Amino acid sequence: MMIVNVMAVVIEMVMVMYDGDIGGNGGSHWWAMVRSIEMVMVVVVTIPVVMMVLLLVVMVVVVMAMLVVMVVVVAILVEMAVVMLVVMILIVMVVAIPVEMAVVILVVMVVVILVVMVVVILVVMVVAILVVMVVAILVVIVVAILVVMVGGGFDNGGFDDGGYYDLVFNDESDGDGDDDDGGDDDGGDDDGGDSDEDVGDGGE
Repeated sequence: MMIVNVMAVVIEMVMVMYDGDIGGNGGSHWWAMVRSIEMVMVVVVTIPVVMMVLLLVVMVVVVMAMLVVMVVVVAILVEMAVVMLVVMILIVMVVAIPVEMAVVILVVMVVVILVVMVVVILVVMVVAILVVMVVAILVVIVVAILVVMVGGGFDNGGFDDGGYYDLVFNDESDGDGDDDDGGDDDGGDDDGGDSDEDVGDGGE
């Protein structure tokens, strides 16, 4: 959650330094910062749930994979133990070495194999944890970028009005598509004249 918040703040601050405006609201840099902080507060509520679900799914997949690996390793160990026992019996019968020595050799071989298997399992677990961490970091970055975009971060990217941010903070609460700031949103000049800027046409 903290990583997501930091990423969102960093992305918003970069955009503030870029054009000093967030969501096409025409505010100053400080107002853009305030809006970015407000949007991060929204992220605090929404993103952790998504992140927890994603991480839970990834962890379940990793645990299932580890269980499969452990079952395969145990099966291999059992088969190798049986094979080594048969080999030891044949060696005792053919070479005629003492049974005690054959048992010692068998125990040593089993211990060596177990150590190797444990090392392999630990390596696989470390690699799996690293993969999960990398995937989680990438997901955090992507989600933070999407939150900023949907929140109206990129003015020139078609996300300047509407989206999740405006839905939460009611920038267009009356549903008419206009900003509720007391002024008109017709894009014209509010100087008493027409906004088509026709010069010398008799006031048309």
